[in-house]
Amino acid sequence: MEQIRVWKEIDIKEIDGHLLICDDLSAHCGACRKMPIPLEASRCPECGTEFNYITTRENHTTPTGQRILSKMLQSGNKSIIEYSDYKHASDKKKAQNLFK
Repeated sequence: MEQIRVWKEIDIKEIDGHLLICDDLSAHCGACRKMPIPLEASRCPECGTEFNYITTRENHTTPTGQRILSKMLQSGNKSIIEYSDYKHASDKKKAQNLFK
């Protein structure tokens, strides 16, 4: 089966606090930073956050990134998001809040 990226508009608040961030050897909660967390976890064992989204900082074109992406695809019902897209939207939101 092939993978393709799909874009849709989403409020960044929907992702904040529901994100599992994967590295090569483990994952951590985007809300409380608890680690290590198994990729198949549906909730954070520390803060109880429900993981609806999963991402990695690794570039998906590298061997490490491809290995992590493969693990993420097998991890369950979480939507996979591109970390750079999330980071850009999150930083933009933070910058807007500075001027309020």
